[in-house]
Amino acid sequence: MSRVLDIDDENTSPLGSASVSWFRRRPPGPAPARGPVLRASTSDDDVYDDPSEDALFMLLEDLSTSDDYVIVERLGEPTGEVYIQATIAKAGGYIVERRAGSAATHEFAATDDLRLAHEDLTTWAHELDRPDVLEWHPGMS
Repeated sequence: MSRVLDIDDENTSPLGSASVSWFRRRPPGPAPARGPVLRASTSDDDVYDDPSEDALFMLLEDLSTSDDYVIVERLGEPTGEVYIQATIAKAGGYIVERRAGSAATHEFAATDDLRLAHEDLTTWAHELDRPDVLEWHPGMS
């Protein structure tokens, strides 16, 4: 088991001019958010707070008909309209839609590839610094 050493120069200890703490200091800046940041919900009324990349993949895998969907929303957004969602297209494949507030920000992409749908869903949800892999179009599908 690895331990994190945190040296505090302001205090002294029997070990010398610094005391040792087994706790990692929180970096400067605002306090960490309390509660979940993301919420995924499904057409089966299942709800998952702060879903991991693997959980999002499994939720996409579970989609089987055009009536099934998964929605991932960012909690705490003032508009309540910041989300990404995926469903099965009637002709097959996946339709992914995202919105960043107003209806003017709504866009969609379609793909036959589960992994590509997952990559853009995950990139959006976890705000990863990587380019989109799908071709996004304005409006709704």
